[in-house]
Amino acid sequence: MFAIPMIGAVVHTINVRLSPEQILYTMNHAEDRFVLVNSEFAPLYHAIAGQLTTVDKTLLITDADDKQCDLPNCIGEYESLLAAAEANIALLRRNAGGDPADIIDYLMRTAEAEYVIGVRDGGVADPGEYQDAYGFAVVALDTAARLPEPVRAEAVRELQGLIALWPRGGPLAASQPAPVETVTARIARVRAAVKPGG
Repeated sequence: MFAIPMIGAVVHTINVRLSPEQILYTMNHAEDRFVLVNSEFAPLYHAIAGQLTTVDKTLLITDADDKQCDLPNCIGEYESLLAAAEANIALLRRNAGGDPADIIDYLMRTAEAEYVIGVRDGGVADPGEYQDAYGFAVVALDTAARLPEPVRAEAVRELQGLIALWPRGGPLAASQPAPVETVTARIARVRAAVKPGG
């Protein structure tokens, strides 16, 4: 749920004690675009889905063993998608190499590319890319714990300085971003700290 406001969206909870007609009106009036549906309420959602005018995608949330999603425009089941994301992170680590310095270097190159796309003319041009760059920096800081000393201490210090360039608590779509040149300079410092003389 933390990511929702981070992309500039609003969490709109639905009172399931309302009638289907009232829920339909509420969702259409709020112009809901992405709906998280607990499997317990899937029959209710199916009853109104054909009349929803603004919903683009749905996501299933369930504790049941069956994770198949038969909701309209369903992108998948929440826990399954999280597991797939973990697998993607593992793949990222394998592709970047097993060496934490190589992983951090890869993450920094990727963060820089994302930031340059996400920030233009002093503003956030693409919130997703802006936020992705922050995420890569956070993962790099986590990975830095695997570096040997004294490289670890310097890398952690530089990565903390990089992360501090985003608003406290993470990037918001409406944030005033740091200048691209400031971020790319700090990324260069991180890369130099991780691979001294490299």
